[in-house]
Amino acid sequence: MRPKLNILALGLLLTILNPINASAIGDYDGVWVGPLNISFSIFNETLNAGTIIYQESANVLHQFDQVFGKVEMVKSGNQWVITSPLDINYAGINFIVSTFTLTFLSDSHFTSSINFTADGIPGNGSIDAYKQTCQILKNNSTLTGLNGAVDSVKCYEINLPSGTTDLDLQTMGGTGDADLALAYHRPLTEWENYFSENLDNNEQIFVPKPKDGKWYIVIVGFEAYSGMSLNIIYQAIKAMPWVPLLLLYK
Repeated sequence: MRPKLNILALGLLLTILNPINASAIGDYDGVWVGPLNISFSIFNETLNAGTIIYQESANVLHQFDQVFGKVEMVKSGNQWVITSPLDINYAGINFIVSTFTLTFLSDSHFTSSINFTADGIPGNGSIDAYKQTCQILKNNSTLTGLNGAVDSVKCYEINLPSGTTDLDLQTMGGTGDADLALAYHRPLTEWENYFSENLDNNEQIFVPKPKDGKWYIVIVGFEAYSGMSLNIIYQAIKAMPWVPLLLLYK
């Protein structure tokens, strides 16, 4: 039985900067989605996987997914590679990932290749992903009638102002089973990632005192789902209006 949440499943990765294009750092930051194939022995599985990507510098990339967590990759020629093997457990199987390379074919398309041993059995994987256009949400947003297939990935983003005191996300209603994830990253320093993965569409993530800036919201179909709603609300401290000092001390 596959584990919840395969939001950003095994090969998910993170990269930025296509060496072919003269792009600024951060142009590839965002959510990428595409098929991930894993093969070893008589086992073969393909998932529609997603990952959140950020670039730290011209030569260093970071990614986040639920299986790998935070992974650093470095530039090597026209590719990005891991600098040491990854030791992970996925679906009750121990994977030792020896090589993981990413290649950007365009601004919005990358491929990757993975070599690993799964409980000591050699195997390989591949990903073919495209950058998503994430819908921008505002405070007090409610989306209704959301539908998705198994392993489908929907992405949204919201920019929180300075002084936000709490952030509350909820999905509810409908049929099937969708899971919810929330992720934030500010290059070089801070990562925050949250998950809600109940056995239905009723998910909630509440973050007290969230950092200001861009947050990614991701909905994944653990099973096919339909008729679901997404609510998002945050509270922010309003700045005091500027008052001339002469009036304060009149």
